[in-house]
Amino acid sequence: MLLEDKKRLLRESLNKWNEYRWSEDKAYKLLNSGTFFIISYEQMERWNEKNPEFLHCYFSVVNDKMRFVLIDNETDKIPFSLITEEQFQYIYIVDFRADMMLGKHDFLEDATSSGELTLNEALSRNLRWELVKERWVEEKIDSTDGSPVGIGRVFKAPFGDISSVTKEEEVVAIMGLKHVENNQVENNYELDLTFWKREIKPENIINITLLSGGSGLPVEDLTAVSPPYADDDQFSLIKPGN
Repeated sequence: MLLEDKKRLLRESLNKWNEYRWSEDKAYKLLNSGTFFIISYEQMERWNEKNPEFLHCYFSVVNDKMRFVLIDNETDKIPFSLITEEQFQYIYIVDFRADMMLGKHDFLEDATSSGELTLNEALSRNLRWELVKERWVEEKIDSTDGSPVGIGRVFKAPFGDISSVTKEEEVVAIMGLKHVENNQVENNYELDLTFWKREIKPENIINITLLSGGSGLPVEDLTAVSPPYADDDQFSLIKPGN
């Protein structure tokens, strides 16, 4: 496929989510279609070449299915119209998957083996999303009607804190809701990603542990969704005019 065709399809997928995120039915259907997406060791190694500070995870829609577009922040500084074939190799489109049950005994058992102090909070964010996402989508769209906020378009996550995986491991990014302080809004919750390191052994036994940031804070506390918590100028893929 020609580069211009790849860029056109990518732009269409991002614009489609920007359209659907204002429709309660369409947004909920897409967000309810999965729980997590996978970031591979090979993708991390590729981005490491750029020594990025952040990983950008964009919501997108392809054939009416939710996808995430992943790009390092160094590549994302380049105006999208100027991205070359070589630079396009740092952009990945991954599935939003539903084939892992967060409430299964083996997931909880493997997760608790991490010994992280923030484990309960991370699990509560994932569980909160599963329990109240339909009501949250409805209230979020209603409360931001007439503003540019609405449901977010892109997550910004600290790259160095999620890149410590080996060839036998992968990163699992799980959707959640975290409480955000807001004096004007009671019980204000925003979309969040919690990041887990999953080890896959030859006998298909899975060990999963919560990733913590290098600053000592859990990675999910360092992740921001835009809008409203990050400047859109940082995101070339959705910057007006690109």
